[in-house]
Amino acid sequence: MSFPVSLALYARVAPPALSATIIGVFYLHLFAANNLVGWIGGLLEKMPATRFWLLHAALAGTAGIIFLVAGSLFGNLLAPTNDERTR
Repeated sequence: MSFPVSLALYARVAPPALSATIIGVFYLHLFAANNLVGWIGGLLEKMPATRFWLLHAALAGTAGIIFLVAGSLFGNLLAPTNDERTR
């Protein structure tokens, strides 16, 4: 469900000259993420269950921290301008 919203966000914030490249980067990140998920899923039978799920928790926590840092650093780029508020 988040795919169309994410794709629209990438298309909205991309400069017109780089729009197609940014959309390509969006699809590239999906490819990399799915490969990572497949690799991690392969560890299910090789690792004890506790370590496997702790790995998942650690990855989710790390992603949350990255989102918080990125939001504080780059959140102003997504903030609406005065022109967008009056529409």
